[in-house]
Amino acid sequence: MDDELVTDQAQHAFYPLLKGSINLYLHMLKYGDDGKLHLPLLHSPEYSKDGDVDNNYNLSLLRWGCTTLLGLNERYGFKDQQRSEWERILRDLVPYPQNENGFMIGATIPFAKSHRHWAHLMMVWPLHMLSVEQPENKALVERTINHWLTVEGGREIYGWSSAAASLLYSSMGNGEKALEQLRAHHNNKWSVMPNTMYIEIYPVIECSLFSAKALQDMLLQSWGDHIRIFPAMPAEWKEAKFLDLRAEGAFLVSAARANGFTRWVKIRSLAGAPCKVSPGFVGAFETSMPSVKMREVEPGIYELGLGRGEEVILFQNSGDVLPKKALRGVAL
Repeated sequence: MDDELVTDQAQHAFYPLLKGSINLYLHMLKYGDDGKLHLPLLHSPEYSKDGDVDNNYNLSLLRWGCTTLLGLNERYGFKDQQRSEWERILRDLVPYPQNENGFMIGATIPFAKSHRHWAHLMMVWPLHMLSVEQPENKALVERTINHWLTVEGGREIYGWSSAAASLLYSSMGNGEKALEQLRAHHNNKWSVMPNTMYIEIYPVIECSLFSAKALQDMLLQSWGDHIRIFPAMPAEWKEAKFLDLRAEGAFLVSAARANGFTRWVKIRSLAGAPCKVSPGFVGAFETSMPSVKMREVEPGIYELGLGRGEEVILFQNSGDVLPKKALRGVAL
């Protein structure tokens, strides 16, 4: 929500850099006999030195890039002359290659050997270009993850692969599998040190960051168009609380869970962006600010009319967690 990072293109090069990256793909794309746009032989990280056509790694990045550029144009009114090209790519791009085991590396290479990277699943996490909230996609992704983790006995699955698997499972709301894989990461004594630092030949900083992100994604997610509270909690985690985690759209979010149920959620808007949230309550709940307009836009998803600097608490009145009188002073 820092507008200058996009609008001040003399100072910040994100928009022209992303546009240039997509322009590179434009020179590679060709229509096939099936009427679809196809990518040539390109690299998929580490899996095959020769690469593959229509590999899922690049298809995922290309879809994300076009979608992001179109979103920025709509938000800022850039009216970029290339908008129609990005729309055409999203309309005509070949589907992600898959077989009976799920997503493939590319059109001709199946995922047939154990490997630590999940490049063929980039569209799921971190890019969230494939909605796992649709049943048909969820089954496909679950099949792909299971095959990735178990092919050849999972001999090349290392600690940080398990942290990535935890993130993938969290995106599907599977708290049991997310916790199982997070523990698999921490219990890998060959590569994970007692201080959580990851080491193979030498220290690898991003792996411990992955495990921290995996824990956070069980508590809070904010991809797509709404914030999700406690989206992937395992049954054994009856109690949980977090304070001021950041969500997309420049929101500070806090929440508490007791006896296996969400009890209260506090959201503070730092930029006045549109706010939609799935608080995860079971049954009716109340709000600390009746003046904040709230409406249910989809089952369990609520739109909140928060202006810049405003905050609201959503709660179920439970004396053992948050006495109603405490809300008057927002004393958490």
